[in-house]
Amino acid sequence: MPEKKIKFKDFLDTQGLSEDESKVFDTFSKGLDSFMEALYKQYMEDQIDSKELKKSLDEATQSIEELKSEIKGLADSKSVNDRLKEFGDTIVRIKAATEKTKDGKREIKSLGDQIADACKEFVVESNGVKKINVEALKEKGGVKFDVVMKAASAPVMTTGGAPVAGGVTIDDQISVDPRKRASIRDLANVASISTPSVVYAQLKDVEGDAAWVPEGGLKPSMTAEVDTVSLTAGKIALTAKITTEVMQDIPQLEKEIEAEILNKIGLKEEDGIFNGTGSGGQIQGVGDSLPAFSLTGIEISKSPNMYDAIVAAYTQIVSTSNMAYSPNAIRMNPVDYANMQLTKNDNGDYIRPFKIGDELITGLRVVQNPNVPVGSFQMGDFRYLFIRDYVVLSLNFGWENDDFTKNLVTILGEKRMLAYIKSQYKTAFVADTFANVITAITKSVA
Repeated sequence: MPEKKIKFKDFLDTQGLSEDESKVFDTFSKGLDSFMEALYKQYMEDQIDSKELKKSLDEATQSIEELKSEIKGLADSKSVNDRLKEFGDTIVRIKAATEKTKDGKREIKSLGDQIADACKEFVVESNGVKKINVEALKEKGGVKFDVVMKAASAPVMTTGGAPVAGGVTIDDQISVDPRKRASIRDLANVASISTPSVVYAQLKDVEGDAAWVPEGGLKPSMTAEVDTVSLTAGKIALTAKITTEVMQDIPQLEKEIEAEILNKIGLKEEDGIFNGTGSGGQIQGVGDSLPAFSLTGIEISKSPNMYDAIVAAYTQIVSTSNMAYSPNAIRMNPVDYANMQLTKNDNGDYIRPFKIGDELITGLRVVQNPNVPVGSFQMGDFRYLFIRDYVVLSLNFGWENDDFTKNLVTILGEKRMLAYIKSQYKTAFVADTFANVITAITKSVA
């Protein structure tokens, strides 16, 4: 598991502090960062237990209260205290869902193992096979627990196919990445939040840039308006019914949950991140706010195609940002992806500009999603897409209506989250239709 990095300075307000106060503040912030990283390491390596973890966090909270009374400009301590609580809750949840490997590293447990742990008081083992005692679970009234899903790992090279998430090898001609979660999460800026809403600041009307300055010369300045934006988390939920026989077989139960709950929630989540309306329980999606293609200077005289449009969009992002952004993915409909795969030249030979692992340009991978309209695409440096989880994915096993008489169990999966892109990062993205871009880059005939 990578060490969790938390920078508390980002959540504290230094406005109005004197120079001396700012120095004290900086020292405090750096010290708190180091403290949290050390605490995380101690807990994950079993050097302290959850009780000692809570005690250390309580002491840190008290220190913040004392410092606040000494430094007038320190932000409302409640926001910092919430961050400390969030930190504690997060690493306790992560540790519960991980296990140590033989070489001492921690890895996310399989969904089956997480289910077995959550239901351990109801699990019986027969002939080496773990099963859930459904009758005992019924008497308890069900069980609810959080699930930690593993992010896509680095590609594993194998012979005969393209590498995908988790080291699975599939046909390299027509490839669909098997998923258990929204695939865009593996590319975005993802974190947990402790409140159901987020307030963030974004810049607009930015003017000025860095410059070389002669000795004694005037230093350049940057000016910008600051907007404050508030967003509220939305909830995604889905129920499915399984038989008690399936419930007893943990490996089969794991696969049922993946197919009936996790995959569908992941698809709906990714659709909401881009297309959410902000009403009816939906989050506000980011798709409508992404800039269209507008770059000039690229002219193709001979039959520009979809791949040319992608190169042009990529060039817009890197050129207008002065290489500040590096697009890492393009979302497109599977039909468009297939059409690109099947494009042939005049001799009937396939034109496959793709690199290993479905990269179109080095570092730019394809994310296929049927919710992207045919003919459209969304490209960007998705590290500047912020996904924030308020309630992580949780599963609830229970009974409703006539489940008892039909030997059924109801599974409820749900989560709450939101997503946004700050205005100053919009140029890291392009969203348009292939037809529009092709028209724009087609060289006019004199």
